[in-house]
Amino acid sequence: RVLLDSAGLRPRVRAVDCEMVGFGPKGKKSVLARISVVGRRGRVLLDCLVRPEVEVTDWRTAITGLDASCFEEASAAGDAASKVAPSSAGLPGLVLDAADAVRRANTLLDAAVVVGHDLRHDFKLLRRFHHRRVLLRDTAFCPLLNAGLESRAGRAGPPSLRALAREWLDESIHGDHAHNSVQDARTAMLLYRIIAPEWEQYVRKKWSEVPAEFLERRSARQAKKRSKSSESAAGAAKGLGERRRVLWGALRGR
Repeated sequence: RVLLDSAGLRPRVRAVDCEMVGFGPKGKKSVLARISVVGRRGRVLLDCLVRPEVEVTDWRTAITGLDASCFEEASAAGDAASKVAPSSAGLPGLVLDAADAVRRANTLLDAAVVVGHDLRHDFKLLRRFHHRRVLLRDTAFCPLLNAGLESRAGRAGPPSLRALAREWLDESIHGDHAHNSVQDARTAMLLYRIIAPEWEQYVRKKWSEVPAEFLERRSARQAKKRSKSSESAAGAAKGLGERRRVLWGALRGR
């Protein structure tokens, strides 16, 4: 058994979020249109538009912020395979065929514990059908995060990323604007990092230890910084408020 804290080890984590557009009658079926992968600190590792393999019948523009012209603009901004170059519209300049986009994303995700929000549809389109539960941190199904929501009584289904961000990070996302897959991946990563020690303990008890090949060692500087701030990390995260600080204390005691 590897004791993560005492050995200075932690899971290597990467967060993913995908945007999907519709095809078929009334656009009810989904196909990938954008993939974003970020690292522990939010650095973009991959952000690309995915050229649809089928005829799109619903761009879901209000949600995705995409339409046919976006692919033309992104291509004009530069689709060099070696770098991610945002267009003036805030879209990635990299446009890939679906097979190449999925391959690149999975190469990054195969080497890490994957973080994200309600990744059921994302994993289906990324063809990650056999992803191990011990290597998944889905904020939509985390009981520790859900316990912090005040307004979940009587509601079915997982909480939205927007609700979790509002409650835990005191941030407003989406609103009247379209989703941004980089922002959503970063938000999921922040939520994970707030309760990472408790979440990892929960995973160890419920499933198993994270395999050694998915661990990384903290630098001495990071370990020193963590020792000073871990107890107040969630309470300091943009002013969680007294009720959530009390909740954080209760969660740390589990």
